[in-house]
Amino acid sequence: MPFGPMDEYCSRAVQFAAANSRRRGALVYLAFALILLLLPVSADAATRTWDGDCGLDTDWSCAGNWSGDVVPGPADTAAFSAKSPGNATVDSGYAGSVATVTINTGYAGTVSLARSLTVSKAFTQKSGSFDAGSQALTLKVLTLSGGAFTASSGTTSVSSTLKISGSPTFDANGGTIELGGSGGVLTCGGAVFNHVVFSHTTGTKTVGASCSLPLGNDPDASGPIKLNGSLSGSGTLATSGTLTLGAGGAVSGFSALEAEALTVDGSYDFGGYSDLAVEKTFALSSTGSLIAPAGTASFGSKFTIAGGATFNANGGTVVFDGTASAALACANKSFSLVRFEHTAGRKTVGTDCTLPLGGNPSLGEDSSASVTLNGTLSGSGTLTAPQTLVLNGTSTLSGFSGLTALGGLTMAGLTLNASSYGTFAVNGNYTQTGGTATVPAGADFNGQFRLNSGSTFNTPAAGSISFANNFTVGAGATFDSKGATVFFDGGHSSAISCGATTFALVDFSNTSGTKTVGSSCSFPLGTNPSAGSGGSITLNGTLSGAGTLTTTGTLTLSSGGKLSGFSGLAAGALDVNASYNFGTFSSFTVADTFTIGSGASFTAPSGTASLAGDFTNSGSFIHNGGTVNLVGAGQAIAGNTTFNNLTKVVSVADTLTFNAGNTQTVQGTLKLAGKAGNLLSLVSASPGTPWLIDRKGTAEVSFVAVSDSTNVGTTIAAAESVDGGGNTGWIASGPATKFVLAAATTTPKAGEADNLTITATDAKGNASASYTGSHNLTFGPVADSPSGAHATVSNSSGTATNFGTATAIGFTEGVATVSAGKNGAMTLVKAGATSITVTDGSITNGSGLAVTVSVGTAARIAWTKATVSKGTLSSPCLFTCTGTELSSSGTFKANVSITDSSGNTVSNLGSGKTVSVTATSGTITGGTLTIATSGPAESTTQFTYASSKGGAVPLTAATASGPVYTSATASMSR
Repeated sequence: MPFGPMDEYCSRAVQFAAANSRRRGALVYLAFALILLLLPVSADAATRTWDGDCGLDTDWSCAGNWSGDVVPGPADTAAFSAKSPGNATVDSGYAGSVATVTINTGYAGTVSLARSLTVSKAFTQKSGSFDAGSQALTLKVLTLSGGAFTASSGTTSVSSTLKISGSPTFDANGGTIELGGSGGVLTCGGAVFNHVVFSHTTGTKTVGASCSLPLGNDPDASGPIKLNGSLSGSGTLATSGTLTLGAGGAVSGFSALEAEALTVDGSYDFGGYSDLAVEKTFALSSTGSLIAPAGTASFGSKFTIAGGATFNANGGTVVFDGTASAALACANKSFSLVRFEHTAGRKTVGTDCTLPLGGNPSLGEDSSASVTLNGTLSGSGTLTAPQTLVLNGTSTLSGFSGLTALGGLTMAGLTLNASSYGTFAVNGNYTQTGGTATVPAGADFNGQFRLNSGSTFNTPAAGSISFANNFTVGAGATFDSKGATVFFDGGHSSAISCGATTFALVDFSNTSGTKTVGSSCSFPLGTNPSAGSGGSITLNGTLSGAGTLTTTGTLTLSSGGKLSGFSGLAAGALDVNASYNFGTFSSFTVADTFTIGSGASFTAPSGTASLAGDFTNSGSFIHNGGTVNLVGAGQAIAGNTTFNNLTKVVSVADTLTFNAGNTQTVQGTLKLAGKAGNLLSLVSASPGTPWLIDRKGTAEVSFVAVSDSTNVGTTIAAAESVDGGGNTGWIASGPATKFVLAAATTTPKAGEADNLTITATDAKGNASASYTGSHNLTFGPVADSPSGAHATVSNSSGTATNFGTATAIGFTEGVATVSAGKNGAMTLVKAGATSITVTDGSITNGSGLAVTVSVGTAARIAWTKATVSKGTLSSPCLFTCTGTELSSSGTFKANVSITDSSGNTVSNLGSGKTVSVTATSGTITGGTLTIATSGPAESTTQFTYASSKGGAVPLTAATASGPVYTSATASMSR
């Protein structure tokens, strides 16, 4: 005889001892019971049939009630047969778990629960009664073919198959039938349920046609369900897994459906539903018929309407949402309104779909949502695609007036005429393979733009179109620019490849990044174009136009590049990496760095090139006779360069840095200047290591602080400047503090020019190079000549200016010299020693230049020692003399002398010189005068003139013998 579990054996032993206590001693039987407890226990499953041997005790826990006197365990079958007597109670002493319960035909009793019961395999009832009362009943398979079954008033759980057939009596007892576990077929035999719950997590529950399952309010039915019967309830029916609505199925009472997945094989009317939501796959089969809600039906994944199916949109809105990538197949059914509200994934619209989207629709609600179109989208206003929109050859956009593809646009074999659109914007990449696209004025492409072979792209006939990223017209593709202006804008560094495209007008308006113009591109920019709004250009192709080309960022001129037609350039920064000739440009400015790369050649304008950034020459700089003007702050020069003119003039303190070891050769004018208190520093990039300069022409250098420089050319005088040390070939002079005056001779003759050299020196005695240009100087005073003539100095124009009067004198680097009698030719007229002083009002030459003036060449006769007895004489009475009011008895007495042209008496004329004095009336006594042979050339006697009549009487003193000198004249009146 097999043995059951240990607790059952204990029960059996006790019962056996009690039953036999009348024949043997209690101790004997207790000992036997203990022996039984020590016997091995078998785990094999067994069928325990109810035999009721415990008499009035109907408890399952009484072992005597079972065949073999063993209580059925979790692996056993509890069986009730036609021979099983009376009722049976699953009492609290029973463990509560059995594998199988079988109530066979003929059993007439009632099995009732006084505690919960779990039947792990199958519960089968063919007759008798079963009453779960209020106890929990947990079953795997429930099969009822007869008898009466009263479910728990709490929860009766069936985890697999439920089959009610024949003519059993099923009483729901006001409780809940929970359909859990895994799949299974539900055959209900018309049983009436109080409340049903689906809680299975795997497998499919197939609800048979005989089942009508009340699910209550807002039920949540987990696990897949195939419905051939009916589900009823209220509120929202929510299902997990796939809900398959079979041909004979029905749902009633609900106002909304939320299914994880939904397959419709029969006819279902959701027209009154407030919402129909399918998270995953939706399929309306060829046998299915669906009336959508008048409100919203949403589908989160694959959407399929099979051919032959009936779909009624019912005026409602179909929403494609969720995050799944999925295909939409529509069987050419009509929709009232469609919205794409997915937040991720790609919805692929089939060729059999025509979807009306309404006004200004969006193809998704997040930047990760995208659409591939093989069918038709219709609507009005602007169609917006958050992610890449793919338009295949069978697709159609109908009724829209604008398109915004935020994530990009891919076109394959499609003919799209968007020329009437008010908006056409592609923020992501645009790729076209085959087909023809026509876009409107203002079309904007912010991502990469690519036309593959066989593609045709038409721009508007007028207006503009813009591209912000890589632009590629592939081999075999056509980009027809018509009359539109093509803008290359945005802030991306990008490559531009043009294929065989001819452009009408191009405009660069990129705000940052570098646009690299390919060798296949020839861009007409128009007149005085501005290329870039902060961005850069690398040129391998051609830019053409007229006037001045203005660029921002860096303009890189590479091999193969060309600038055509322009007469000026205003670049942000300029990199020259090939041979470029700007010789004819009338204007040339670079606001940032200017670089000539290795192996490159740059021909400068013949006028002025203004550079505001660093200048680096690693190639060839051809100065072309022009001027390089450095106009920026903190500039640097690197490389060996020969300039014609090189200029940098600043008004605030600045530094010009030269690369150590490099030589800057200046053949024309070198002009480097700061201003007082704001010096221009000239320094080496490697302090202590010299930079080299070769001055060959004119230097205009002032207000600089120079250090570590070797000048291998003509010495550079730097005015108002500071020598910072380490310099060769420089003289740094300060401001002028005095004049140094030198004369060609310090013993000039009166009346003859003596050339002056005037040097304005600094405190150290250096010529002050800053003292340059025209300055008003005042010379003297010195004594006038006996004739009253003034000493003079010629100004810079050659005009003789009297001493004591401001005289314009021109200086070069602190020095004024005479040229062709101009600019400092001094003529003194008073014989004797004197001192020549000069001042500009601020500085002087101190005590002056000592000069001794000698008498000039004998030239004139002069009256000397003249007196009148009455009346007055003019002063001076020298070459001419006037006497007035002599009266009738008045006399005029005088000597005569021989003088130079200024009236200085000459000396040592030798013998034989006489002068005769004559008058037209009156008398002259001693009128023939002899000039002294030695010493001052004055007559040794006087003559006397006596007037004889009124009026003015002229007198003349003329040469009587010897060299003829200019006569002296007088006029005497009484």
